Amino acid sequence: MAYLGIGYTGEDSAFLRRITEENEAWLKGDRVPRFFGDRFLVLYDSNTAREFAEKCRARAPRDAIVVYPMEQALHMRPFWCE
Repeated sequence: MAYLGIGYTGEDSAFLRRITEENEAWLKGDRVPRFFGDRFLVLYDSNTAREFAEKCRARAPRDAIVVYPMEQALHMRPFWCE
């Protein structure tokens, strides 16, 4: 199973959440995106996810969207478990 990470480097910290909410019904056709902070989200890699990444690029300021192909999802542990 592969995943797609979408990172946002622009000034509007609510950009990714807002565009995800606007496309929520369409994105739920695959799997619900998972946020890691306000500027990075992970989706199951599919045509829908790739189209969503292009929508993000089209609406974001130039060079503010970075797409990361990922072999596995992120597993975040609280820092106090180290």
